[in-house]
Amino acid sequence: MPQTDMNDSAHSAKHFDPEANRKHEPEPVSTATVHTVGQDSPWEVGAHMIAALDNAFILGYPYLIMAFLGWGAGSTLFILFGFLSFYCNCCLCRLHGYGGHRNIRFRDLAGNVFGKFGYYLTFTLQWLNLLCANVGLVVLCGQSLKGVFELYDPEKYFSLAEWIVVAGAVIGLFAISVPNLHLLRVWSSLSCLLVLIFSIIAIAISCHDGRNNYNAETMETGPKDYGVVGTSADKAFNALGSLGTMAFAYNTVILPEIQATVRAPAARNMITKTLPMMYLIGTLPFLLISFIGYWAYGNGVGYNILYSNSGPTWAIALAYVAAAAQIVVSFHIYACPIYETMDTAWGRKQEGTWSIFNFSERFITRVIYLVLTTFVAALLPFFGDFIALTGSLSALPLDFVLVLAMTLKVYGKSSPMWLNIINGTLCVLLFFVTCVSSISSVRYIVVDSVNYHVFANL
Repeated sequence: MPQTDMNDSAHSAKHFDPEANRKHEPEPVSTATVHTVGQDSPWEVGAHMIAALDNAFILGYPYLIMAFLGWGAGSTLFILFGFLSFYCNCCLCRLHGYGGHRNIRFRDLAGNVFGKFGYYLTFTLQWLNLLCANVGLVVLCGQSLKGVFELYDPEKYFSLAEWIVVAGAVIGLFAISVPNLHLLRVWSSLSCLLVLIFSIIAIAISCHDGRNNYNAETMETGPKDYGVVGTSADKAFNALGSLGTMAFAYNTVILPEIQATVRAPAARNMITKTLPMMYLIGTLPFLLISFIGYWAYGNGVGYNILYSNSGPTWAIALAYVAAAAQIVVSFHIYACPIYETMDTAWGRKQEGTWSIFNFSERFITRVIYLVLTTFVAALLPFFGDFIALTGSLSALPLDFVLVLAMTLKVYGKSSPMWLNIINGTLCVLLFFVTCVSSISSVRYIVVDSVNYHVFANL
């Protein structure tokens, strides 16, 4: 942690000139790293963002968001969160050069703006986000593999926990083979193709089922219900928890780490190229799946839309395979900030990425991390709960509240009063949403832990 950066944060704030920062992109970095900085094009970085945004979690959004909120609130909040997320990410990208250097980690930026408290708070919340997201991805990868197997051999029994172990092993092999985000850029592009495959299949089958009034619950033709079901308490908690899921849908908590890989001028490249690519292209799959999936099946949609799709079998199997393969790449993107911290702390930069020592360090640390996440995934295989928890406890406070607070701190004196009022109001409102949504998200896990035993075969 750079002590000089945090001790000089107040001094830096006085001399931070937004116009000068936009004209000259500083090349020095906030702290040392063994990973590659500033060599990727904006489009390659955009592929990273889409791969992180459109992982197989999106197959659960018709149930986790739309079924809990209904047409009116669900569609309205999806659009509002999208615009708000784009605005906050533009603010975050603009802060990349704060302090006279490239802030290559979210915690470095927060530490430069708010001192040690900001550094350690961001460090804690970001790692909580990454851990929860990775656990949920391992669960979903195991469920996808299990889904393929059961389509063709439903009589032979393998538990979800066993498939989660297989998923963790595959993800671990990939993690050891790909050292950093810079070397992941080709895989991220392939990941976008995988997203396209399972999205098109899910959307096409949903359109067919919706036109034929297929009821996913009865597996027959019949009417669909679009009302929000449950007791008043269930409706309230589900609606609040879905706000966390909504925040996770636009989760960009690793944006500074991804921005660190883009070529200078980093802020301009991100705001004018990468972010528009991410929001114009990257949001289409999960918005279409959410709206069309809910239209096709109503509140009877499964927590994974592929469970509701009527067929054909080969198409659903292909979607499962594409989803599982895409998760391997998406997991790596979310884990890279953790890998970078371990590699920088224990690796030897002077020996090169593929030296025996550095390869051994990656092998040991990443295997330990994968064993941990795989064990938790098998223990509590409730991927929908982890989505809501991740969004509530970390995506909302980091992607929205903290970014708005940093913008007020750095740009407040130079910004018009009306903009400061808007930013301040949003900051307070979203902090309140964070609190109530977190309570509901924790309740999800508590309720499911009571209803299901550990290592449940869901």
